[in-house]
Amino acid sequence: MVNTFLVDFGEAITYTPYKNSPIQILAIINRNPASAIPGFSGSATYSHEILIANDATAGMQVVNSGKDTVTFASKIGGAPEKFIVKDIIEQDQGAWKLGVG
Repeated sequence: MVNTFLVDFGEAITYTPYKNSPIQILAIINRNPASAIPGFSGSATYSHEILIANDATAGMQVVNSGKDTVTFASKIGGAPEKFIVKDIIEQDQGAWKLGVG
């Protein structure tokens, strides 16, 4: 069962698994999180964080960091951009929190 938080507040993104076809899923997008400070040594290597379902139909069950890509607007109302999934920040049975950039 997919978290109602994703259903109520998620944005549609395109997730492209490595060597597979792109799919549309919902994600909570944290644009430009405080942990990603450009040029600051020791800060995150990604520019955005996304939360997606750990689910076979509504999300992803396998994430390949460094290989999978996601497409969404980095600014609300902006044009979609492609980002690489750089880091798996957190994972549990219900969700993935990913650093993308």
